[in-house]
Amino acid sequence: MQTDGSILFVATVGEEGIGNLRGVKALFDHRSDICGFISIDGTNVGRLVYEATGSRRYKIEYTATGGHSYGDFGLPSATHAAGRAIATIADHKLPAQPKTTFTVGEIHGGTAINAIASSAHFLLDMRSTSIAALDTLESKVLDACRRAAEQENFHWEAGDDVKVNITCIGERPAGSQSQSATIVQIAAEAGRLVGIKPIFHGSGSTDSNVPIHLGIPAVTVGRGGEGGSTHTLNEWFAPEKAYAGPQRTFLAMLALIGILGTSDPMLSSRNDASMISQNE
Repeated sequence: MQTDGSILFVATVGEEGIGNLRGVKALFDHRSDICGFISIDGTNVGRLVYEATGSRRYKIEYTATGGHSYGDFGLPSATHAAGRAIATIADHKLPAQPKTTFTVGEIHGGTAINAIASSAHFLLDMRSTSIAALDTLESKVLDACRRAAEQENFHWEAGDDVKVNITCIGERPAGSQSQSATIVQIAAEAGRLVGIKPIFHGSGSTDSNVPIHLGIPAVTVGRGGEGGSTHTLNEWFAPEKAYAGPQRTFLAMLALIGILGTSDPMLSSRNDASMISQNE
C-alpha cells in the first residue's frame, strides 16, 4: 500500500507529571512540515479529545530558621506557612465554565516530629481551557502563597524569617478546535467502521495540546483495552479487544493522508506530512 502523504511514527517522552510535554514540544520545535497529528493516550478506545486544556505547575517552597519544637517555640514554621497557603488555595471558588481546576498534588517538609520546620514545599497544578481564566487563577493563588509567608511571620512577630520561593515547573499550552473538524470526524467515522462508538470527550491535557495551540489539526484517541483507577496505586489494565484501537487509528490515518490511486488526502497539505504519536 502506497500512501499519498508521509507518516511519522513518534514515541514521545515527558507527557505525564512534570515532564511538561517536552517530547512533543521538541518535535514541533524541530519540524515545520507536520499537517496533522493523532496522539494515542489512555485506554478508552472511543474517547476523542479535540480541545487542549492548558496548565500551569509550580513548586512553592518555604524556608525558615527552624528549631526545637519546645525549646525554640515561638519561631515561625515553614510547614505552617505552607499549610496557610494550601488552606487559602483550597477555599478558592471557581466558575463552572470555563472549566478551571487546581490541586496541591504533593507536600514535603520538616525533619522530625519535634522540630520547627526550616523548609517545606508543595507542588501545585492549575488547569483551564481558557487562558484568561488560568491567568486569573494563577494570580490569585500565587498571591495567596506570598501572603502565607507574611501571615506566618506576622503571627510570631518574626520579621521576614519565613521566605517563599515560587518556581514554575511546567506550562502546557491551551487551544480550541471544533468537534466538526475534519480530523475529529474522520477519527469518529473510522471508529464506527470497526465497531467503536465515538465519545466526543472535548477537552483534555495530552500531547495534542501543542499542535492544537499551534493551529495544527490534532486529536487524541484511546489505545483500546480496559482500565481503571487511573493515577492511583491501584491502576489496572486488561487488553480486552485492544486490537480495535490500532485498527481505527490506521483507517483514520489512511483517510487523512490518502492512498495513491485509491483516495485523495482529506487533510490539507502542510508540506505533505501527517503524524501519529504514541505516548510513552
